[in-house]
Amino acid sequence: MTELACLATAEDLVVRWEVREGDTAAQRLHRRPGARTWPEVVARWPPEAQRALRGDRAGLAGSRRTAAVPPLVTAVRDGEAAAVTTTPLSPTGTVAAAAGALAAQQDRVAGLLARAAGHSGPLSPEARRRLVALGHFPAYAGELDWTPWEVAGHLRDSARVFTDRIGRLLREPRPVLADFVPDTPDRVAGYRATPPAVLVAELAAAQAGLLRAVATVAPDRLGAAGVHGTDGPVTLADLLAFLPAHQRDHAEQLAALLGD
Repeated sequence: MTELACLATAEDLVVRWEVREGDTAAQRLHRRPGARTWPEVVARWPPEAQRALRGDRAGLAGSRRTAAVPPLVTAVRDGEAAAVTTTPLSPTGTVAAAAGALAAQQDRVAGLLARAAGHSGPLSPEARRRLVALGHFPAYAGELDWTPWEVAGHLRDSARVFTDRIGRLLREPRPVLADFVPDTPDRVAGYRATPPAVLVAELAAAQAGLLRAVATVAPDRLGAAGVHGTDGPVTLADLLAFLPAHQRDHAEQLAALLGD
């Protein structure tokens, strides 16, 4: 799957699998790296999830491979070949897909936090070993030490930061975007000092603002670019690819903290 992600993300393609309705093992296999399923039992693996599997922070440095992606890839599982089609998204489809994926993960985060009261223990060693290789966590493993409420505080701040970045990329010619350091001691101490109910309310407002910012990006502005203080060139398309996967990473973290 990693090689498939490398091929498909070169052209921002969505990977689509068709899985038999009764084949629950195959459905779990495809959900694990971030594919989404719906009643027709079709697994959709978007570019942001492919980048998360590669661990490259969704291409925030703006780099792209130039290798061509074949229109048809054949996957083999347990000796059975299955056709995998890759379908390019239009700019309008890219914005809609990003907004839909982000909303789904935001809803998941909210649902998990609603069950988080009383959960303050660390991740199990098994969960930590699994998560430390997921998405952005290889570069930010310290985040895996957080409680559910520290995750909530981080997602609140992250939503505010990225809402501001989207706005600046739309308003300003090639803005310089300051680095966001998520785990400074003062920042994390602030999360611990804030009542959970306040964190959750502020998170909900920040998440709503972020989703509005993503959903209202004009498709013809996806190439709007700025310069990140650490990672270099970044476009709106890069941010829209990164955000759902980042949210998904922390949803997985919350689920593991709750023992799901």
